[in-house]
Amino acid sequence: MVEEKRITVRLPLSLVDEIQNLVDTGEFESMSDVVRRALVYLTESRTAKKEYVKVDLLIPKKIVSDSDGKIGTSITLDDLASLVLDRMNSRVARDAIKKIVNEENIK
Repeated sequence: MVEEKRITVRLPLSLVDEIQNLVDTGEFESMSDVVRRALVYLTESRTAKKEYVKVDLLIPKKIVSDSDGKIGTSITLDDLASLVLDRMNSRVARDAIKKIVNEENIK
């Protein structure tokens, strides 16, 4: 079993209201769960491996749908991720080719 320690944190009422809203809408089980997950997210993002770049992406709900198509109708998150990665890989490949061509022209 993981050892735990209880801490007390003072928060502005507006933030407490936002946290309670997340619980009320069913996104989280409790206010403690919201705070716990936020702290895990914070610590993991600060200690992430240096080879990776963390990207937060905000996408309008009308553009994205989940696997059941509940949110929108245009594209699934999996398809969006694939498109982004394909575009990134294409750019990396293009840049590598340009570098090779430039080096060949210099010789």
